Amino acid sequence: MKQVHIKQKLIASAIVGALMIPGSAMVVDAADADENVNVVSQVAGIDQVTVATVTADVLNVRAGQGTDFQILLQVLEQERYEVTGDSVNGWYPITVGDVDGWVSGEWITTEKVDKDEFAEEEKQAQKDSVGTAQETVALQSSSYTTGQQVIDFACQFIGNPYVWGGTSLTSGADCSGFVQSVYANFGISLPRTTWDMENIGYEVSYEQAQPGDLILYDGHVGLYMGDGNIVNAMNEADGIGICTATYAPIVTVRRVL
Repeated sequence: MKQVHIKQKLIASAIVGALMIPGSAMVVDAADADENVNVVSQVAGIDQVTVATVTADVLNVRAGQGTDFQILLQVLEQERYEVTGDSVNGWYPITVGDVDGWVSGEWITTEKVDKDEFAEEEKQAQKDSVGTAQETVALQSSSYTTGQQVIDFACQFIGNPYVWGGTSLTSGADCSGFVQSVYANFGISLPRTTWDMENIGYEVSYEQAQPGDLILYDGHVGLYMGDGNIVNAMNEADGIGICTATYAPIVTVRRVL
């Protein structure tokens, strides 16, 4: 990609630097090339699109410009999608497959790239994603997951063992493995460690916590149940169980639904 941008800039400099107004000796300064890159691209036959690259582990694509809008699907870190219009209040419209939605500009970077080259990149990405866990997770509106559904499912495994490094809800899981596996049941991919989970979704205050939110501590994570409690894989002695959400200082509360 960088080579393409360099070539475009050289073309822009050459064309703009040599552009002269008929009947005048004035030459447009090549330093103005960046400001005129769109015009020059058209002259040079270069068709560009704006592309957003995801910087969060998991990023929600919503139906509108804000966290109050429904989540349509989720995309993953380093995935790239075309920006289809102007940003609104820091939110960008993108297209993911057949779905049009909005993502927060806080969790993406944008750049202009060659349209044909990006089309080839998209084709390759689609081939690479087939049969892997990195596929975009679509949340159909007809089966939209609620936080209470997550909690109801998680509570089925109370009393099962804690196993460090485990992800099995029946044979044993550690704290992050438990949370990851619970959400995986609903087709939602979460990162494996508590440290990575500290950056997913978006942050809410403890006072705003709702069932299904992730409560993260220093090296631990649980699922908020409501009424000041969490369900979590606690330790080898207690296994999967319920405890107060404020048993230790809270690092962050993350919402992924």
